[in-house]
Amino acid sequence: MKQLLLSTLVTLFFVGHLNAQLGEFRVECTTGDSVRALAATAGPDGSIYVLSSVANGFNNPAGNANDAIVTRIDNTNQMVWSREYDPGTFQSITDISSTEDGGFMLSGTSTTVYFDGFLAKGNADGTLQWSQFPGNPDLLERGFAGLQTSDGGYIFAGHHSPSFETALYLVKYDASGAVEWGQYYPVAGQGATGYDVAEVPAGGYLVTGSIGGIAVGDKAFVLRLNEQGSQLWANTYQYQDFVGQGVSVVALEDGTFALLQTTFVDDQFTGARGALISRINLDGSVIWSRLVVLSNQAVTVEYNGLNFVLYSQPEDLVFTPDGSLLFVGASDVDNSGDIRPALAKISKDGEMLWGLELAEEGFLSGPFRFGGSPLTVTSEGYYAYVYEDLYDRDGFRLVKVDEQGQGICADPLPDAFLTPVNLDVAPISFVGSTLTASTDLDVNVSDQDFSINPNNSSFTLDLGNDTLICSGASLLLDPVLDSTAVYQWQDGSTDSTFTVNASGIYSVTVTQDECTAVDSISVVTPEDAVALGPDLEVCDGESVTLGPVFEVPGDYTWSNGATTPQIMVTEDGTYTLELTTTCGVVTDEINVNILELPDVGAEVVPPNCGENNGAITINLSGGDPASAIEWFDSEGNLIAEGVQTIENLSDGSYEAIITVGADCFSTSTFFLAAPDVPQAEVNVSPPNCQGQASGILTLDVTGGITPYQFEWSRNGQPFNESTATINGLLPGLYAYTVTDATGCAISQDSIALPDVPPINFQVETVDPACPGEATGLIEFSGLSGSTSPYTFALNGSTEQTEPVFEGLASGLYEVTITNSNNCDTTVSLTLAEPNALSVDLLAQPNPASFGDSVQLEIISSAPIDPALSTFQWVADSGAVLSCTTCHDPRLLATSSVDIELTLTLDGGCTYSAELFLQVDGTRQVYIPNAFSPNEDGINDRFEIYPGAGLAEVLNFQVYNRWGGLVFEAKDGVSAWDGTTRGETAAAGVYAYIVQVRWVDGFTTLYEGDVQLFR
Repeated sequence: MKQLLLSTLVTLFFVGHLNAQLGEFRVECTTGDSVRALAATAGPDGSIYVLSSVANGFNNPAGNANDAIVTRIDNTNQMVWSREYDPGTFQSITDISSTEDGGFMLSGTSTTVYFDGFLAKGNADGTLQWSQFPGNPDLLERGFAGLQTSDGGYIFAGHHSPSFETALYLVKYDASGAVEWGQYYPVAGQGATGYDVAEVPAGGYLVTGSIGGIAVGDKAFVLRLNEQGSQLWANTYQYQDFVGQGVSVVALEDGTFALLQTTFVDDQFTGARGALISRINLDGSVIWSRLVVLSNQAVTVEYNGLNFVLYSQPEDLVFTPDGSLLFVGASDVDNSGDIRPALAKISKDGEMLWGLELAEEGFLSGPFRFGGSPLTVTSEGYYAYVYEDLYDRDGFRLVKVDEQGQGICADPLPDAFLTPVNLDVAPISFVGSTLTASTDLDVNVSDQDFSINPNNSSFTLDLGNDTLICSGASLLLDPVLDSTAVYQWQDGSTDSTFTVNASGIYSVTVTQDECTAVDSISVVTPEDAVALGPDLEVCDGESVTLGPVFEVPGDYTWSNGATTPQIMVTEDGTYTLELTTTCGVVTDEINVNILELPDVGAEVVPPNCGENNGAITINLSGGDPASAIEWFDSEGNLIAEGVQTIENLSDGSYEAIITVGADCFSTSTFFLAAPDVPQAEVNVSPPNCQGQASGILTLDVTGGITPYQFEWSRNGQPFNESTATINGLLPGLYAYTVTDATGCAISQDSIALPDVPPINFQVETVDPACPGEATGLIEFSGLSGSTSPYTFALNGSTEQTEPVFEGLASGLYEVTITNSNNCDTTVSLTLAEPNALSVDLLAQPNPASFGDSVQLEIISSAPIDPALSTFQWVADSGAVLSCTTCHDPRLLATSSVDIELTLTLDGGCTYSAELFLQVDGTRQVYIPNAFSPNEDGINDRFEIYPGAGLAEVLNFQVYNRWGGLVFEAKDGVSAWDGTTRGETAAAGVYAYIVQVRWVDGFTTLYEGDVQLFR
């Protein structure tokens, strides 16, 4: 179908032909083996690698139960080659992924003695570069997914079972197949299996799978790893506490990723099942999540004489080149008891773009496969998917559609296919342990053979090429389809054909079985094919292309000699076109008028004084008359039209659009730049000293237009100054007015020029403490109200910066304080002379006898506070004072003595006084010369009677006339009672010896006799 060339009209045609690469195809194994479809991945040049497996059972004669088969299918859906791979006794190769060299990787499980992980690198021709058992060959391990990494290496994911508890494990290989690192990732108390792994563009990996076991995991998880396999974070994602498993994880280019997981939709294991599709940030937080209810109940089927329960399950999720997500899963969305693949394209915002339900009604999809990726995007941008019919044992189906989901006949999915939901996200911890083992193994490779045939053909709808019909003729449009087709033409008619006899675009929509196609055709008569349309007005300096709307086969001749369907003109005139076709000759003409725009002059008056008083006037000269004048402000708002002058404008840009004719216009832009309104800042300098005419006012004026004029006033009276600065000012209230060259004036009243405050201070004076001393002080503090620093001068002496004068005698002083502005103040101060104190001493008694205790007293002209004064008493050597620093000591008189007192008051003043004490030095003691011990109470004892100053009797003995000792004072007995040895002594004369010690330390011996009377 050929599209007509248009000059001023573009018509789009949807062609109903389907691409031969697209559609559904049955891939049949021609060797007699039963096969299961597992996975698919894109190959080079639009080809596809399809992974399937032999499903003959263990007892088949060929002994190839579960061998992997890779079939390469080119972009025309022809088989390039097919290879069978046998790595061991039993194998479950579940996944295939493409490599950058055009080859592929196989991932899964193989068996020697134990279950072992399996990883193999294949070439584009199906040969293998290498194959290995990733992990420890002595442990039970299973693999599910692998892919090539951006560094050319490979990463493999699965689980191992060192005991009865599974643990996730990953192995990273370099490009040659050598192990770079390996890690086990157990979860304490729970099993963990990894079903899919993805590389993050920013670095590191994402792994998804299930926590809780391989058959029915409890929760889906995502584990984020760095490039060395260390955990960055791990979360579980669950919907309303239902059981779920992670199926597929896809890293997106924008730093997010998508997660596909299974979920139950109720608490019954045989009940509703669904899929959860989520877009998640790289920190693990969920952006959005959508629930897909795949079926409301399980389907029970009979297979090989046994009953089986089939479940709907999500299968795969991939990222498309246009930034969308592609989902596929086995479903029973209409609850009809079948299980059919559901293919849906979803935007990155979680909205369904389109959805298809594949296969025919009643179809039962083959059992769910763990780890496989049956969905891929080819290098040509088509979407390919492999699936199988439960009852079709020797083949499987391949579906290829374009990015709009077209290429096959399929039922659409319901609009409510996706339901927004919220997921519960919880952190989980995997404990990594090192795994380094990997073992080479041999794989037997043999050829297999498949045939590929269309399985779901669509039909071709073709109304033919765009065409010319002669006036009065007609054209029959006939799609030529079978009787099952249903038609709807552009006018709503439903006949299988449509008769055309006039120019126009005709279309039909045809539905046949489950397929719908649309086609259209343009039909034109010679008169319409030569029609040039209405006369044109063209702007001066521009060109215009003349020609008919439709181009048809024929000869074109213009009045200017041109023979092309279209010509370009730049001049006035009438142009005629003659068209010769099989229908004859037809002509048409068109007038072209060149319009000239006038010249635009302008008078611009900018606004001033901050007011909207600007104006613009345009003057038009020459050219054609203006058909319209429109004015626009800077925001594109229409503010006036039909006038040449606009007023009351603020500053800014304005556009005037002058239109001539219908489409010729010129745009003139004007910018009104209003000068800034004058602004003034007043700088105030108060007088230097209080009451002094030395103040200054200065105006700093900006904005407006110079020169400026200044007017001043003081205290409401005009002030004869006209400059920006006025000085020699007394304190007061001033005002100014500034007028710029445009007459814009600003003013300010009540500018206070303050008086300088006086120098404020506190002063402390201390009088001399003692009469005649120079210990007075004057000290200033708390200076304020003026500018520092300050100086101080005493009685006109040299100035000093310290505010203290010390060592002053009593008298009148004047202190002058001067500030930094040389302003001063003087203060007069008086220091008083303290009153003198007279001090004398008094001794009682005076004169005194030997041994007297003489009381010393201070006689003063003013009271003395003993607590605040100090005393120092000094007497001649040998004199005994009761204390030397107390207020009123006592003196023991032994001899005449000079006494001196030094008195210091609390202010530090010292006074002294002297006294001579006259002492009679006679030592007095009385010893009786007779006694009568007759117990009459009178003179019954002979004892020593001491005078003043006697300290102690050292010895007191009495002897009889024969010299015998009759009494000795001892043991506390100091008087003789006239007995001797307990017997009454005879009357008579007795001799005595008495020795005494005086208070001054001298001793005296007394001897004599005493008469004892009876």
